[in-house]
Amino acid sequence: MSKYAILFLGLTLIVVGALKTWMHLQTARTLLVPGCLGSDFIIRLDAPITLQTHCWGCYVALTGTALVAGTMLRVHHLHRNARLRARNYRAG
Repeated sequence: MSKYAILFLGLTLIVVGALKTWMHLQTARTLLVPGCLGSDFIIRLDAPITLQTHCWGCYVALTGTALVAGTMLRVHHLHRNARLRARNYRAG
């Protein structure tokens, strides 16, 4: 895959992961408890804590960040090596 395809994939994963995490954080935290004779009780929970808000979006965003960072480091390394080879070729 080309570096642009990997960067696009990484950025897409970051956006999807961030959106999923944001949507997960925005969901109402309620419990629906069935009662007698078909009645239901809705119990509102407190604000979500870190353990309650952890979902697969975190892992997707982290994977996307790793792809983007790895690709950028690889491109930087390849350009650096090419500059060093060119400099050594001219000097020799």
